Amino acid sequence: MIRLPFRRKKRITVTGLERQHLNDAAAIHAAGFRDAWGDGTLATMLGQRGMTGLVALGPAGKVCGFMIYRMAADEVEVITIATAPKARRSGAASALMSEMIRRCLLDRCEAIFLEVDEANKPARALYAGLGFRQVGERKGYYQQAPANVPDGGTAAHSNALILRLDLKRSH
Repeated sequence: MIRLPFRRKKRITVTGLERQHLNDAAAIHAAGFRDAWGDGTLATMLGQRGMTGLVALGPAGKVCGFMIYRMAADEVEVITIATAPKARRSGAASALMSEMIRRCLLDRCEAIFLEVDEANKPARALYAGLGFRQVGERKGYYQQAPANVPDGGTAAHSNALILRLDLKRSH
């Protein structure tokens, strides 16, 4: 069952990710991911067939989050989603996911897939709340930064959970 959140803590607007948003999106990606993508990489990705980008704009019109997803036939894969550190828990990620799901339903997609670090509890809670369920796992997929490893040891790895949201309506 698909559950779209409608209550947001702050006014968030979601629109298409455009060239003027790429610098902000790259900075947000760098703040959230070890192997961040620059604005050139993001632009190249958006130029590929089936790729779509969305951006979340805060009350002052400032970019506070973005996502990129790929549609192939009747399935969608979330490539990345990130929110600015100061915008976390603002409803930006929820608004992005809700808009993507809405678009997927209009396009009659059957399923959405994504991968999430098992250590990312806020993201896992968001996806579970939307109705995603785990369908697989990649052992040791994500490398944690040495600063996040206790006692300054070598980098640790965590698992990627593969999640799926079924959009197909039963008849």
